[in-house]
Amino acid sequence: MNTINNNTTAKTVAAPYYGSIIGRKGRLEQIYIKLTTDPSSEAQPRQEICIWNPKDTSNLPEWLSQQGIETLLCTDKDTGSELPFLEAGIQVIRDLYGDIEDMISTWSNQRLQNRPLPA
Repeated sequence: MNTINNNTTAKTVAAPYYGSIIGRKGRLEQIYIKLTTDPSSEAQPRQEICIWNPKDTSNLPEWLSQQGIETLLCTDKDTGSELPFLEAGIQVIRDLYGDIEDMISTWSNQRLQNRPLPA
């Protein structure tokens, strides 16, 4: 984790590529958009695509944590499956009616304004 000189740290968020953690055919999504920000800068978040291979790491929350993810944005409804993510240190933020682009945009804008996202 990078420490910034104003005592804040880089923030890392991810979102399933298609918005939902549970993909087609009931399988867990394997493609994630990862965004990392520097709170001391107004620059746009650094973006990258991360691909989870369940054959290498079978536990999705563990893999996301290994990628440095602190927050997961998704469009899934709450199925009570948040505990493994919370145990891995990952906050899950859901928006059933938005699309993932809107969620990322909202996250970026609130980050630039130093406002917390709703839980």
